[in-house]
Amino acid sequence: MINNIRSTLIEQVALTDPLYWILGSTSIIIIFFYGWYRCKYIKKNEDILEFSLWKNSNKGGIDGWSLSHFLLYLAYGFLYPNTFVLTTLLGILWEFFECYLGITKPKFMSEFGFCMPAKSGNKQKVWWYGKPVDIIVNSLGFITGNRLHKFFMK
Repeated sequence: MINNIRSTLIEQVALTDPLYWILGSTSIIIIFFYGWYRCKYIKKNEDILEFSLWKNSNKGGIDGWSLSHFLLYLAYGFLYPNTFVLTTLLGILWEFFECYLGITKPKFMSEFGFCMPAKSGNKQKVWWYGKPVDIIVNSLGFITGNRLHKFFMK
């Protein structure tokens, strides 16, 4: 089983090109920049992507971040339709990384999402957190992009 996964990953890495890795790296850079910008300039310590897509959907973890995940993985599914395992694995690793940051709150990340509250009575909000629902949203985005690729690239 491990050998099958390993060979699948090797095959799928071979199907990528620099754009694949630039897309992921750029997304990560944007997330870090947004975290820094939010801490430095948004004094209410609000996250503009933590809004409900529909009534109370953010209580189930579906919010603006979910939409960003869906769109990114839609792009991956459309541009790289044969990399589902690789792309999903990278998404899972990212969620674990977010969980790690949220739990350990390393000092080197203090300006990238661990903002001090605007008012002295407010608690520091943990901005880094992994959500299991993100993995599902990623998969749905990838599958949607894959289907669009098959439809438009016949």
